[in-house]
Amino acid sequence: EIITALESQDIIDPDFTRARAHEMKGMAGNFGFQKLSDQARNIEKIVKTGSIEGVQEMILELNPIYQQSRADLDHWLRSKSSK
Repeated sequence: EIITALESQDIIDPDFTRARAHEMKGMAGNFGFQKLSDQARNIEKIVKTGSIEGVQEMILELNPIYQQSRADLDHWLRSKSSK
């Protein structure tokens, strides 16, 4: 939901983007999705400076990172259940 909300912005809203990125950073970190958490942290950091340069591209990278994280988790879970 967070990724979809961020991607759906026609114009980057720095406050909205910072808040959602902060939320994702913590949530992803709690699930061990470190790369996703790091990407969200980088987005949050940039918009905190008042800049939005490159943020749209970084937002578009979130879903592929999330999908890879989920695939890695699913693989790990399957390997644990087969033992």
